[in-house]
This record gives sequence, structure tokens and C-alpha cells, in this order.
Amino acid sequence: VDYNNILDAKYPTFSYPNGFDPNNASNYKLNSLSGSSAFDGDEEYTYAANAELPLHLLQSDDRLKFGAEARLRTKTVATYSLTGLTVPSLSLAAASSAANTYYDGRYTNGPYIDRYVIRGLINGQAGAVNSPDPTFTADENITAGYGQYSTTFNKLNLVAGVRVEATDDNFGGTKNSYTNVFPNVTATYKVSPEFQIRGVYWTGISRPGFNQVNPAHSLDDPSNPTTDTVGNPNLKPITGNNFDVSLEYYLPAGGILQFGLFDKEFDHYIVPRLQHGVTNDPAAPGSTVTLVTYINANSGYARGLEIAWHQQFLFLPKPFQGFGVEANYTAVDSRFQEYDAGTSFTGVAQYGPLPGTSHITWNLAGFYEAYGVQARLSAEYVSHSLFGLSGNGNSSGGDRSLDTIQDKRLTMDFTSSYTFRPGWAVYFNAKNLLNTPLRYYEGSTNRPIQREFYDETYEVGVRAKF
Repeated sequence: VDYNNILDAKYPTFSYPNGFDPNNASNYKLNSLSGSSAFDGDEEYTYAANAELPLHLLQSDDRLKFGAEARLRTKTVATYSLTGLTVPSLSLAAASSAANTYYDGRYTNGPYIDRYVIRGLINGQAGAVNSPDPTFTADENITAGYGQYSTTFNKLNLVAGVRVEATDDNFGGTKNSYTNVFPNVTATYKVSPEFQIRGVYWTGISRPGFNQVNPAHSLDDPSNPTTDTVGNPNLKPITGNNFDVSLEYYLPAGGILQFGLFDKEFDHYIVPRLQHGVTNDPAAPGSTVTLVTYINANSGYARGLEIAWHQQFLFLPKPFQGFGVEANYTAVDSRFQEYDAGTSFTGVAQYGPLPGTSHITWNLAGFYEAYGVQARLSAEYVSHSLFGLSGNGNSSGGDRSLDTIQDKRLTMDFTSSYTFRPGWAVYFNAKNLLNTPLRYYEGSTNRPIQREFYDETYEVGVRAKF
């Protein structure tokens, strides 16, 4: 296949040798059949006890809160593969319809295979047997206790506490036990009834999800090439130290203006790792796959500022007092080491922004809320962000120029409702008005690897509360 993105990077062109037509079903032959079923169970029990005592140590309103909690969770995934299937002689021309087209008819994905015909080939085969695959069972048990003290000195309110968490987990036979101590302090100073300053130091933990630690392989397609997603049971949880300072000013006539600075320092940040062209994957012998897994990166940080403004124009004459505006803006500077000198393709350590962290995010909305009418037109902008680290072939290294990036997006929605009597309302919503694509590229915007368009969505209906 010849790929060309020079003439139009937004819509690359493809050409096939010898005049091959990818949309002609007679060019394909059924070589294999496969079937599988899965059982996914998730069970959790939580127990908690809390108490509060007045102390009167420093001030009359001093309080001491303390408590304990236990969360016991078990997840089981059992899969079964249908083996012993016989591949019948079948022309796909008799089991398919016209190709699906995308992007205004620019691309197709080949003939549309009738899944019911294929399902009929599988059902009723006497030699087919459900064979159990390895079962994945994970246990995550967390016990915790905390103590918190609060007091007020004139205009200053202080809240300080500490939480201790003990974690015992078993992910597919890999056992881990660890204990973390999380202190936190919050100080709020009321300069005036309208203006206050708040400073917070807090610590926290984010444990890996079961899908991130599940060592079972998941193939999205038995063909070649395919994508194999596998978890990493040796992942460590993310821990963080967080510092926040915010100023809040309550404006006349129902408005609020907020400004904040933050600094978040992370250890063991979990990031997805994508390796392309892997040829020795045990889950797909003889195939070339894209391997998706998860790793712990080195320490990283996210620092930035936040600005928010909410104002309803109550000072306007009727009926315009229902109009208002809501806006917020966040700028983030983040950094972590993607590849050290030993794993970088360049032989030099490479750094980049934290995965899923956009440098600029803003929201802007105009609304009307009065006389039973609620209407809002809102826009959101998110700049590009790192989606996954790169990899090449069987190498454990990578390069920033091959990272998978989620492209910037500007979206717009409209929501509205009218309450015409108590408990009854009609509504109309229009979502994704700009039809902005969900787009991913490799390293540079002129190397797109995935684009998804969803068109606009319209909703109309009646809500009733009894």
C-alpha cells in the first residue's frame, strides 16, 4: 500500500498495487473462525466508623474527628475460547454488503461482513468445544484510619489531619503490601465577608486500575497486524504532594471570581506504553502486533494557575436579569522523564508533559435562567496532550518523535429546558455542534493515526417528577 500525506496532510491518500480493489468482497477468503465468552465479576465491601469530639483546647469551637475504614474488593475475569471449529467453504461476496464509507466518502474499510452469517457458521458445529482460558483474580484490601483537628482564631480557620492507609493486593499471583501516611493542612483566612484566601497542603495516592495490572492478553483482532493490550502486575501506585493557594471574591449580585495557583509533585506516575511492530508477542505467535501496556515513569510535576468567573446579571431589568456568563481558564506546565539515556533512541534522556495533561484548557458559557427557562450555550477547548509513550519493534526504548498524541479539540454544546408546571419540563439539547474530530497523531500533526467523527446529537423530550 502506498501512503501519501504530502498533498493533503489532513486527508492522506492510499493506493494499491496491480489495481487491487479493497472493496470487492470476492478478493477475500475466509481462513479461520473464532469465538469466545467471558465472565466479569466485581465485588466490593466497605465498612466505616467516624466520631467527632469537642475539645476546647485552644478555642471554644475546637473539634477532633477520627475514624477507620476498610474496603475489600475482589475482581474475577474468566474467559472461554471456542475451539475445534471447522472453516466451511464460503464466498464472502455472499456474506457481505457494500463497504462503509467515512470522512465524506474519502475512505472505506472494505466490505461490510454480515455478522449474523458468520455467527450461523459457528452455531451448531458438533466439534466446537468451550475451552477455559487462564482465569484472572485480583484482590485489593485497604484498611485506613484518620485523625483531624480543626480550630478558628478570629478570621483564620485551621484544619490539620493525617490518614494512614495499609494496602494488601494480589494481582494475578503478584502480591504487594505497603503502608502510606498522608498528612494534610488547610488554612482559610477571611479578609472580609466577600474575600477569603485559602492555602492547602495535601497528599494522596492513586492505585493502578485492574485493567492496568491484569496480566492477561487482550487481542482486538485475531488477524495480522493486531493490537495486544496487557497489564503490568508490578505497577506501583502514584503518590503525590500537592500545594494549592486560592483567592475567592464574592461579587455583588450573585457573582464569584476565583484565582488559584497549584503545584503537584508525583512519584511513580503511571503511563501507557505503545510498542509498534512487535514480532515475538507470545499472545500472537507469527504475527506483527502493536503492544499496549503500562509502566511507572520517574517523578514528575504539574504546576499552573486557574481562573474562574461566574456572574448572573441580576442587576439588569426584567426579563434580562436571567442572563449570565461562566468562564474558566487553566494553564499547566508539567514534566516527567519519558526515556532515560539508556532507553532513548537518541542516547539522551528525553522529557515531556505528563500524559493526559493539556497545557491550556478553557470553558466559556453564556446562560439564561429565569421564568422556568434554563438555556446554556457552552464551548470547551483542550490543547493537545500525550496519550502514550512510543516503542519500536522488540526494543524497550522509545523516542518522543514517535509518541502518540491526542490532538487539540474545540467543542460546543447547547442545552435547554422549560418548566411549564411543577414537576413537568420539556427539554431540547444539541451536542457536538462543531463536529470536532477525536484525533490522534504520531509525534507530529501531519502523521495522523486515528480520527473519529461523531456528528451532532439532538435530544428532545419531556421530564416528569412525581
